[in-house]
Amino acid sequence: MEKTVAQVGAGRIRQDVSCAKNSVGMEVCRSVRKRLREETGENLRRNGASGCLVPEGETPGLPLLKDSGREPRKEAEGLLLHLCCAPDGTIPWPTLEEEAFTVTGYFYGGNIHPEEEYRLRLAAVRRLAAEHRRLVVEHYAPEEWFRLLAPFEAEPEGGERCRRCFRLQLENAAREALRRGCRVLCTTLTISPHKNPDEINRIGVAVAEQFGLRWLHRIWRKGNGFARSVEESRRLGLYRQGYCGCLYSRNERNEGVECS
Repeated sequence: MEKTVAQVGAGRIRQDVSCAKNSVGMEVCRSVRKRLREETGENLRRNGASGCLVPEGETPGLPLLKDSGREPRKEAEGLLLHLCCAPDGTIPWPTLEEEAFTVTGYFYGGNIHPEEEYRLRLAAVRRLAAEHRRLVVEHYAPEEWFRLLAPFEAEPEGGERCRRCFRLQLENAAREALRRGCRVLCTTLTISPHKNPDEINRIGVAVAEQFGLRWLHRIWRKGNGFARSVEESRRLGLYRQGYCGCLYSRNERNEGVECS
């Protein structure tokens, strides 16, 4: 003979007041009652979250999320986005925010010469950041950049000098990420059609591992990213530079060499 709910629960199942106050709890109670009509022999225990009885071994809480196939939204991760310049940040910054990262922009700037050019680019970065709020601007220290990179002055554009420049910027960004509590590091550098994105991502992975961070591998120029950044920077009225940034790239630009 099929046992009734009252028999299985030994008289413990009844309409609980808390279920009437909690719609989730009402659904749990209905689910339990339906299951017990079909199955017998289940042990019951009280769900502290809703005050209802649930089968032994089943996790209490909000089973409707599991049943619907939807995962609870995770807490947003803190991400520090290295900005080589404002135009290159127009696509990555909002895209990462849409992906539910808490994004902090970071602008190094010591690789930009002369200072007048740096000021133009900094103003553009701040204008972009007004759309996104969080921005860290490193103290302008071109002396450090020249001290570390001057030995590679003769390197061609896109060579060892550029690789060391990228690493220097990303290492400074990683230190700032740790100070800000960001666990993820990314850069806008890969939006440029003149740079090697695989090389940049390799450097990024190495720097992230060095500082105990997670590198977010992105090639932002994919999906027509560079053209979209040009269009968006025009819409925002952002200054667009004519060379990569350093004194050497400016000199090569003036000599007719394509800059990275």
